[in-house]
Amino acid sequence: MKITMGIVLLVALLATPGRLNASPLRAFTFSQPRATTCMDDDWAFATGNAFTSVRNAILNPANFGPAGIVPRSIEFVSDTLLTPAALIGVDIILLSVQADSLHATEKLTAQEFVRQGGGLFYFGNNAARNLAESFGGLPGGVNAPCGAVSAAIPPVTGPFGTASGCIAPNYHLSFASPGPGSVFLSDGAPVGVTYTLESGRAILLNDEEWICHTTVTPPCGVSGNNGTRFTLFMNALAWINPSESFEFDPGQVGVPETAPAVALIATPNPFADRTTIRVDGSGLVQVTIFDAAGRSVRRLSAGASAGHGDAVEWDGMDDSGRRLPSGIYLVRVESEGGGGDGDVRTVRVWLVR
Repeated sequence: MKITMGIVLLVALLATPGRLNASPLRAFTFSQPRATTCMDDDWAFATGNAFTSVRNAILNPANFGPAGIVPRSIEFVSDTLLTPAALIGVDIILLSVQADSLHATEKLTAQEFVRQGGGLFYFGNNAARNLAESFGGLPGGVNAPCGAVSAAIPPVTGPFGTASGCIAPNYHLSFASPGPGSVFLSDGAPVGVTYTLESGRAILLNDEEWICHTTVTPPCGVSGNNGTRFTLFMNALAWINPSESFEFDPGQVGVPETAPAVALIATPNPFADRTTIRVDGSGLVQVTIFDAAGRSVRRLSAGASAGHGDAVEWDGMDDSGRRLPSGIYLVRVESEGGGGDGDVRTVRVWLVR
């Protein structure tokens, strides 16, 4: 009798969707930001305060779990470098502001990961600058208008509902061209684009503040999460979720499994008089300062040895020698990059008068 009841129970479980544990969805994130933090905010996705709300939402088993809307729980895998070895056993890559500088080898690794069938979601101001060309698009410039829903396609639609309205309301960048991608957010220029590369999927969204937690300290970031933005974020993870049979082969990447750790640093930050901008391990070529509205206010070179220096100072002045007001500014740095490759990185700095 007990054996018969056990068989009936097993059959019932097999017939009930979401009842049996699917393998966890393992998500790679960087273990620490590569740009300086602002005030006391920590932008590491898996542990920092900047993304507490959305992190708690995706770890909620009612959303991602055996009996959840997506029947796979999520586990984080973190490392300081995006290497082929670090992605063994990983299903999706989550990148945000902590990935403001991706090396050439890391870009190739991300591209190959998606080509093989993995998923990638990059939500950060430099998403297009770092990875648009890897999927056939072109990065654009700085925009300030709202990045709003422009097409009823994933991740706007999905198992968590339908997102609508303004998603990226603050400073963000855009695409000059989405290439073969599908645009789902726009402010007149594409802001959010989805790509399919052979059997894998990638989403690039040029903003991070839209999903920030309420504890982020203004003006380091503006808390932007709400119901419709959560819907889009959760749909994004569901859309890039690969088959359970997916297994990344690091041997197909064809690039070194290590890359130099290069950090963009501005010290002090916040600052009242001047701050020193430095790229460890690379020579600075050009430094451009943008205000919160996305306007270029100051251009700096690396001095007499432009292209071979490693630091410049900014005195809080604009190109006309006027003192700029207190506020958050974005420092965009063009550098020689590791191995001679050109690189573009950004860091936020806070000027306090």
